[in-house]
Amino acid sequence: ADDYSTRRFLPIAVYYSDLELAKHLARREKDLNVRFGRQSRVFMPRFTSDSFTLIHIAVGRKDIEMVRFLVANGADPNIDDGEGMTPLLMSLLEPEPSEEFSLALLALGVSVRTSASAATTPLHRACRLGFGQLVRAILARKPNINARDSRGRTPLHRAMMNIPLDEAMVLSLVAAGADTTAQIPEDTDSAFPGFTMLDLAQGAAVHSPKAAVKLAD
Repeated sequence: ADDYSTRRFLPIAVYYSDLELAKHLARREKDLNVRFGRQSRVFMPRFTSDSFTLIHIAVGRKDIEMVRFLVANGADPNIDDGEGMTPLLMSLLEPEPSEEFSLALLALGVSVRTSASAATTPLHRACRLGFGQLVRAILARKPNINARDSRGRTPLHRAMMNIPLDEAMVLSLVAAGADTTAQIPEDTDSAFPGFTMLDLAQGAAVHSPKAAVKLAD
């Protein structure tokens, strides 16, 4: 196969989880971080970026063996799409995210941080999804604990919005240095403008009274 054919068919092999074909084609591809432009949308129809790479495609398929192969052969596990979409963040924005898969990505040494252009962070998403084990694993890697998403919310805010309230998750965030006085901006389109952790705890008392009362003390 010539270089054009290799670059054309390698993402197809990754998409269909054909590891043997991917290995064969990867021998001819000098850059496993190549971006596929509009071709990306064929493999990633749920996302709008034109700058996805092979590792993004593998993450979209939840194919950890393919991800391991790509990383072992030079693919950057922290590459983003130019808009802050790293492989880890992408794994948490999928329609059916898997805590086990995201933990496997962390085991490969991926960063838990994102660029300033990202609308959210892996920690925000893990909190929102109620992935307690992943939250603890991310906290162990010293993320920006008080980072704000595009609506001005911190990971603690996101954790406080879960129903039922996960007391252990909230306490782990507070122990890691989460700002309990941080307010959701008044001018945000969030459903809770101006709310702090304690304000959200009062609302959570309807669904999780014991946990909410303990957190409010």
